[in-house]
Amino acid sequence: LNLCEGRGWRRRHARPTMPVIPAIGFAACGLATLVALSLGNLPGLAFLQPNEQLHMRGLSDIHVKNGPGIATYLPLVTRARKRNGVKLDETQYAVVRNSLTAEEVTIEGPTLYFLRPHEVLVAGKHGSDLRTKIVLEKQEYIRLRDAKSGNLRQVHGPATVVPSPHETVTSRSRREH
Repeated sequence: LNLCEGRGWRRRHARPTMPVIPAIGFAACGLATLVALSLGNLPGLAFLQPNEQLHMRGLSDIHVKNGPGIATYLPLVTRARKRNGVKLDETQYAVVRNSLTAEEVTIEGPTLYFLRPHEVLVAGKHGSDLRTKIVLEKQEYIRLRDAKSGNLRQVHGPATVVPSPHETVTSRSRREH
């Protein structure tokens, strides 16, 4: 008598079977998720280092998230890109413009500056975003004219001068005793 041929044995001891195609699909999705997590490229999720920022442009607004940390967003509705903070040393400064209000401000180093949602760096005369502070020695002075107000400012050394966004150097010379 063969016990395997009976109906009762097969019904009681049969292993549950899972269709092969869905199992391969689940495995592929799991593998793709693990690869995306290891590379940091999971849509809607960004891992930020301490010097990074996520700039997110939605349908009607712009947001930023500064690192370090994890930022989430809706990838179908929001375009996101990572950008680095602006690192300024003690001899540098930068001019930043708000693209909505056209207001310009000067940021002095040393600092790690994260741009706000509508801010952009203004390039200097030589095309660089970062500018060098003016260092005056003991017997030097400098004259700066503000193009917006027309005011003239004179600074005597020793000093480190950071011009405002609308100031230009009109003259620089040495004082005589």
